[in-house]
Amino acid sequence: MIALESIQRFKLKDIMIIVGAAAVFAGAQLAFPYLKASWGYYALLLAFALTVSLSTMVVRKAGTATLISTLSALFSFSNGIFIATGWNKVVTFGVAGLLFEFLFLMLKLEIHYLPLDILLGTALSTASIPLSTLFLLSTEMAATNGRAVMNILLLSFCVGLIGAVIAFLIWFQVKHSKAVLQYEYAG
Repeated sequence: MIALESIQRFKLKDIMIIVGAAAVFAGAQLAFPYLKASWGYYALLLAFALTVSLSTMVVRKAGTATLISTLSALFSFSNGIFIATGWNKVVTFGVAGLLFEFLFLMLKLEIHYLPLDILLGTALSTASIPLSTLFLLSTEMAATNGRAVMNILLLSFCVGLIGAVIAFLIWFQVKHSKAVLQYEYAG
């Protein structure tokens, strides 16, 4: 069943948070090339998971993750930290955002204040980034290296899950702060 309460129009304050989150994530991509290649890649996936899940918890509207993913890909269009650049990067991040939105709308599960829809959506969309990149760059390589692809997917899923849990812990601490309450209840 689709969660109709999540389908709402974005207000100006929502758009400001979405554009700000996308700009922060795109800016973070500039810092990560200084790390070792594999660690930088997974640190950036963690930053993606944190940004998308925390922003979705704040805004609580369908389309947030897709907009952040697509805008951050457009803001960092020529930066190749995720191997894909240009329109391949936009497609990769767009697919990740759409996968998140699908799970966010379809799985309205919560166990003891833990939003499983956001956690699973973040983990699976983070795992979809290397898979989409691999298939856009070389389907033959993806087909012949099954074990390596599976390892990357599992590690990316775990990184996404860790990022979503960290975002939830941050959100759990700040959701009753004055700034968040003003954002939620101000016109």
